Amino acid sequence: DLKQFLEIPQVASRLLQKIYQTMTPDEQSVILQIAVLQRPVVFKVICELCERQDIRQIISNLVRKTLVIYDERLKNYRLHDVIRDFQRSQLTDEQRKAYHLKAAAYYERQDFNQDLPTFQQMQDRLDARHHYFQAGDITKAARLLLDIAEPYRVWGYLQQCKMFIHETLKK
Repeated sequence: DLKQFLEIPQVASRLLQKIYQTMTPDEQSVILQIAVLQRPVVFKVICELCERQDIRQIISNLVRKTLVIYDERLKNYRLHDVIRDFQRSQLTDEQRKAYHLKAAAYYERQDFNQDLPTFQQMQDRLDARHHYFQAGDITKAARLLLDIAEPYRVWGYLQQCKMFIHETLKK
């Protein structure tokens, strides 16, 4: 029945809202900060972004509640897409901007060898660009694209680089 199908997102949203309300304020704060991340991260990244003494305990609680997924093999953390999307919808504009700027600064601080960057260094630069872009700092996002443009060209990813440039400049 189409009516029931259309009600599923509303039911899911209400359920996620109830789950969100059962979290402690500290858990809510941490999960909101993690929600801006676009890919799984190691614990060190969460520590850097959340800057809390009790972060290990909070993350453990969120994993135990299955709100944060821990991959034993890869040793990283992520949110399920549905949880991440819901948490993102809970962010205020100020929180969204602040958390993206914090993530961007973290990724930008990572080592970058301009002459011969590694894949991880390129990924960190792309993550920094993404977060600056999401925070509305187009100048910094564009500057980071300049860091990766030549390596991307050499590696044969010119179309991808063009797409990032176009996306950044159209904003």
